[in-house]
Formats: sequence, C-alpha cells, structure tokens
Amino acid sequence: MSSNDVPPIELRGLRKEFRLPGLRGRARAARTQVAVAGVDLTVSRGEIVGLVGESGCGKSTLARCVVGMYSPTAGEVLLDGHPVGTRRSSADRRRVQMVFQDPASALNPALRVRDMLAELLRVHRLVPSSDIAGRCAELLESVGLDAGFLDVFPHALSGGQRQRVNIARALALEPDVVVADEVVSALDVSVQAAVLNVLLDLRARLGLSILFISHNLAVVRQVCDRVAVMYAGEIVELADVDTLFAEPRHDYTRRLLAAIPRISGDHAQSVPSGQSVPSGQSVPSGQSVPSG
Repeated sequence: MSSNDVPPIELRGLRKEFRLPGLRGRARAARTQVAVAGVDLTVSRGEIVGLVGESGCGKSTLARCVVGMYSPTAGEVLLDGHPVGTRRSSADRRRVQMVFQDPASALNPALRVRDMLAELLRVHRLVPSSDIAGRCAELLESVGLDAGFLDVFPHALSGGQRQRVNIARALALEPDVVVADEVVSALDVSVQAAVLNVLLDLRARLGLSILFISHNLAVVRQVCDRVAVMYAGEIVELADVDTLFAEPRHDYTRRLLAAIPRISGDHAQSVPSGQSVPSGQSVPSGQSVPSG
C-alpha cells in the first residue's frame, strides 16, 4: 500500500467517557457518561467527510479527540496509519488542526492578525525569521484576505473575515487534516458560501483532508464527499453524499432528512406531522452502514 493510500486520519473503536461525581453514600462513586461509543471512521487524503447529528450526539467530543484536546477512553487515533498516544509530539499536534464554531471567541482580542500568525510561525519554527512577514501575507491571501488585514484587531473584522483568519491560523501549522466544527453556523447566510468556498479551494490546492461537522444538512450536501450520521455517540450510517440523501438506510437518517425545511407554495415543510427526532432513550431501528 502506497503512502497515498493510507488515510491521514483514522479512528478505530474510538470511545470517550466522562466520569461524573455522585452525591452521597455509594452514589459518591464516580458515574460514567458515554459521549462517543466506539467509532470507526477514516478521512482519506483530499476528502471532505461530513459528520452530522443532533446537538449532544457526540460530534464535538469526537472532534476534540481527533485533534488531541481529549484523550480517548478506549480505541485509537491513527495518523498515516500510526497510532498516536495521549501525549502527542509537536509534529503530530501540528498535523491535525481545528477551526472552531465561534470565530470571535477563538481569536485573542488583544493581538493583531499579524501577531497571531507570526507567533505560531516563530514557536514552531516553520520559516526563518526573515520570512515570517511574507508568510503571514501568504496565509491571508490563501483565505481571500489581502495583507492590509495583518494590522487589524479582531473587533474590526466582520464575522466572515474572523473565520477566514481562523482558517489561516490553522493553515499556518501546515496540517494534513482540518477539523471544521460548525464553521459557518455563527455566520450570516450571505457570507457562509464565501467561507465554504475557501475550504473547497484549500482542499483542491493543498490536498487537505477535512472532517466537516455540521447540523446543516444543506451545507453538508454542498461540500462533502461522504457523510457519517452520528446518534447517541455512535455512527449509525456512513455513505457517499449522493447515496445518503437519495437512499438513507437508517431510520434516524431519514428523520434528519425529513426535518430539512422545504418550501412548497407559501408554506415551509419541516418534520412530517406525527414524527419527531427520536430521543436518546429510544434508539431508532435501521441498518447501520459499516464505517470505512
């Protein structure tokens, strides 16, 4: 198998539990809440894989395990086929970067854009000191911003511009994989498409692999190659995007798709009458598609 055939990121049996304190007596013993329950998932080189599901299903917890913010309770995270431990090397940490949902809170309000990018380049010694200024300008250009934004503070940027800076900051570390966690959900609809086009362009030019986490199925359909549906900590369906939207196999997937608002005449159609998204206490039936 050539190096290009080995996925840059692979999850094998990934499980994450959180221990919750009890109240009194025997209940003082820690209780366990399972957030991610044995997930197998790969993102191939240059592929965009969507991860969808309702709030609380475990998407963001899985993302934090992928980038190393959380240590898995069980299972493995593999980079280029090699398992990474709970303490990742600096090189392994650089290879998987995350772009967060809220572009404002993800940026230091006291630093100019230039300082944010330059600090990363200096700390990780990615370019000679004499080349840092030029590299900062290149990073902004790669996300559709000119060098004039280097001397701007975050408060002077629009939401879309802040998110572009966040993407540039992730790119500064030259990652193989970017985890995009609800990257357009906090943005106006008018600028969402521009940010999505930045991600698509970077995938095409740099061969980035992207794990795209979203609750917006219309956006997922637009940008993703495959889609993994997450429910109660598990991947219940995984398919290429056209197949999943045309022939969903799991009942939970069908209900998610049915919940997409549709315009019919003068009325928006949502979840059909008498149906609702099932609760965590009643896992819907259906055939789970093996992860790959």
